[in-house]
Amino acid sequence: MDLEGKRVQGYVEASNKYEAFNTVREQSLYPFKIKKAIFTLDKTTSNSIGKVPMKYIIIFCQQMYVIMRSGIPILQALQSIYTNTKNRRLKKILGDVYVDIQKGVSLSRSFQIHKEKLPNMFVEMIQAGEASGNLELSFKYMSEHYEREYILKKRFMNALVYPVFVLVLTVILVQFIVSYVTPHFTSIYVHNDESLPAATKALLSISEKLGGGRFILGLTIIFIIFFVIIKNGSSKVHNFVLKLPIIGSMIIKIITTRVCIVMSMLLKSGISIVDSLDMTCNIVSNKAIKSELRNIEEKINEGRDIVYSFSSSKIFPLIFKQLLSAGAISGSIEDAFDGVAKFYESEIKGKMERYLVLLEPMLILIVGVIVGFISYALILPIYKLVDIL
Repeated sequence: MDLEGKRVQGYVEASNKYEAFNTVREQSLYPFKIKKAIFTLDKTTSNSIGKVPMKYIIIFCQQMYVIMRSGIPILQALQSIYTNTKNRRLKKILGDVYVDIQKGVSLSRSFQIHKEKLPNMFVEMIQAGEASGNLELSFKYMSEHYEREYILKKRFMNALVYPVFVLVLTVILVQFIVSYVTPHFTSIYVHNDESLPAATKALLSISEKLGGGRFILGLTIIFIIFFVIIKNGSSKVHNFVLKLPIIGSMIIKIITTRVCIVMSMLLKSGISIVDSLDMTCNIVSNKAIKSELRNIEEKINEGRDIVYSFSSSKIFPLIFKQLLSAGAISGSIEDAFDGVAKFYESEIKGKMERYLVLLEPMLILIVGVIVGFISYALILPIYKLVDIL
């Protein structure tokens, strides 16, 4: 109780109850009850590296929306979620946020301290919710947004599992044959005066140059160089990737879907078009599309309409522009972005399934050709030796 007789509640850092009692009394408060806070975790968790897994963020946003919609205060909501949270990293963040709010810090500023461990735009969305007075809706939009992004990413990764597995298996098989199988035949062929077939000579040459793990090492180096060039390349390099057959169009559709999902969420949260575009630019990794979004942002700043600004783009697909224009005419712009996102989500799912069906027999054919060539190159000279003998 304070000097005016009002009941207050809060947290202090102390090693025991007696120290806590004295700390509270120094603040001109009289404590009726002191108990240890539940918000305690290992020291190692606070210094952990990496972001909170997306599935836990989705669950947290869904829980916050449901609890806050029921009229339960933020502190009580955080305490309830904290108790049931499994992820240690998120648990530590919620504990720190709870204590900060008790000290009078806003929810967005409390999460701002842990921004590096949270998803893109998480803090900004909470700030927008606090400013508009619709914080529970911000959590609703975030749960929908992160869930759609999570599903989109999972769908893309699942589509890559089979081809990557087959390619890795093929590389290991080729390395094993050229390093351990081919050398056993080399001594037989070297002592034979009979001229070797061209296929066998080619295989022996490959074995000599790529044996002993050099094949896998070379591919690894090429992959790393390719990854570095793609990641740190200029806008021209990223634009070239977008123009690649099949792969380029799929990347454009995936990025377009992400842009639409994010723009829809931000606009529904009451964030201005310019700020929404600026935040969307920060989550796009492709520099060509990022540059295009910056140009669109500049046109809107100059007073142009958002539909016209997107229509002037040379990267975004024509159907995207048409759907956005039609949606904007018939309803709100945020609903237009949401409708375009749903259209592309359905199209990406269907195309990935079709590509995977076509890719499976192609990969099997490639593996068969490689194994067939090696078998032919190794066995053909043996048949010739038998004929000679």
